[in-house]
Amino acid sequence: MKLLVLTSSWPRFDGDYAGHFVREWVEAVGFPATVLVPEAGRKDAPHAPVSSPAPASAPAPAPAPAEDFSAKAQRSKDARNETSSLGASAPLRQIPAPAIPRIEIVRVPYARDPRLFYGGGVLANLRRNPFAATQIPRAFHALFDAARTHARNADVVVSHWLLPAGVVGAAIARLARRPHVAVSHGSDRWLVDAIPFLGPRILARAAHIPMGVPVAAPSPPASTFSRVAFVGRLEREKGLDVLGRAMDHLPWLKVTVAGRGSVRPPARAHCLGAVPTHEVARVLAAHDGCVLPSRREGAPRVLLEAMMVGRPIVASNVGRIPDIARDGHEALLVPPDSPRALANALTRLRDDSALRSRLSAAAHRRALDFAWPRIAAAYRRIILDAVL
Repeated sequence: MKLLVLTSSWPRFDGDYAGHFVREWVEAVGFPATVLVPEAGRKDAPHAPVSSPAPASAPAPAPAPAEDFSAKAQRSKDARNETSSLGASAPLRQIPAPAIPRIEIVRVPYARDPRLFYGGGVLANLRRNPFAATQIPRAFHALFDAARTHARNADVVVSHWLLPAGVVGAAIARLARRPHVAVSHGSDRWLVDAIPFLGPRILARAAHIPMGVPVAAPSPPASTFSRVAFVGRLEREKGLDVLGRAMDHLPWLKVTVAGRGSVRPPARAHCLGAVPTHEVARVLAAHDGCVLPSRREGAPRVLLEAMMVGRPIVASNVGRIPDIARDGHEALLVPPDSPRALANALTRLRDDSALRSRLSAAAHRRALDFAWPRIAAAYRRIILDAVL
């Protein structure tokens, strides 16, 4: 069994947050795969947060060779542990990892100066530079040509995100007479409503299972609640301005922002810039809680990461968030665009240690439902059913 995987992002260097969950998906599912991804532009190197520009002389991390992904995946999987059902104090045991597939990465050039993908995502990139829209037809055409070449050696076509990969994947699968599995990441579901004819063409066999997370033991609970972390892209839909207005009512609150993008973090926030993927759980565990004030979301990976390390969470009641974390059970959920509701929820956590402990324990238990071994098994069943 071999997969042809189409995606619009894939890590450009070791520790890159862009597309890292797609890479983890390929590794966890365990089938050999050829991955087609649009080429990144020269300006897509990691950079410091907008409030603290890095010195011009600071060297950017060098991209890791694509051929090394399988070996790095094995080292990553060997380090994963599963928490026993006896609770956080129980000893940890190793998860038997599936065989690491052979992964071939093909970065598809589509423009002399690619500007559509990476950074804050396609929509954010188009808002910053409307002329980047002229690259859309070339991106579709280049991805289509590359997929047509590689489809003959694949048994199943898998596309991550509905555009452009879902559209191209559906067309290639029809031409090559291969089954097609489209993986929606939640935040792109609005495209089906906006462009109705895409639905039956792409979503005949679509998977809406969230991405998984590595298993980890919960961190010890904090005795106080004053330091919270925001991890994600610094774009308008993530609601950093809402968090900033909530902070105006919370002089006691200290916020750490980890990520990069076009939106300036709140003035009082401590900014870490882009954080390598293997450091995200450590950053979350080092704080008293996690905040996700998003206006629009799919099934945010950082939500599951915060739940896995057992941190109390305040998040917007949008997208798939309430399906993953129920209000008052695994998190406190608030309406989007409501600084007052966000401030009230954070204050409630500060004032109620029993609530923090209850939410943290329940969040960790719930996160185990989304551990990679279980999520990968569900996706393997979908892929095998598509072939059979």
